[in-house]
Amino acid sequence: VASLTKKVPILTLSGLSKQYLVPGWRVGWIVIHDPIGAFIKIRTALQKLSTLLLGPNTLIQASIPSILFETPDSYYDELNDKLHRQSLLLYDEIGDIDGLEPIKARGAMYLMVKIHVKKFNGINDDIDFANRLLKEQAILCLPGTIFNMPNYFRAVICPPPHIIHEIGKRMKTFCSKYLIDNNQTNLSSKL
Repeated sequence: VASLTKKVPILTLSGLSKQYLVPGWRVGWIVIHDPIGAFIKIRTALQKLSTLLLGPNTLIQASIPSILFETPDSYYDELNDKLHRQSLLLYDEIGDIDGLEPIKARGAMYLMVKIHVKKFNGINDDIDFANRLLKEQAILCLPGTIFNMPNYFRAVICPPPHIIHEIGKRMKTFCSKYLIDNNQTNLSSKL
């Protein structure tokens, strides 16, 4: 980072959660490059904040050097390939369900899915959809409203392929239950 600039302060944030698939560990760091002293107050505030938050246990802390310095390069290529395949699989599974429109992930560990709420009977919005899906099919997804994307939901791409297939099967069952039959609607309007 220091080689990038001798005048502009830079905060670099990183962590283990995404790259090593350990979100529960809550291990992250901030590197401060401050050649002109602009971040003195920020550094002090970050140090105070770091003493308020609970960190990972000592076993996790002890594993960090090996994770960072002994992980072979092949791990990253294999992980990226695996997540890419799983992302495409989840996209295809959800893309086959009437009333849902997935957006392909581009580097994220999740995909966003549009819910065409008007195609579903009794589903009011993304929160209602997510709550019913959890209750009826034991599938947890995050309503898009919490990301300021109403009538979308977020689905992670991390489960193994056999679980993604099961998710697709259960979602299809769920959506079929609430899907408005367009043929029946069209027939009724003609009568």
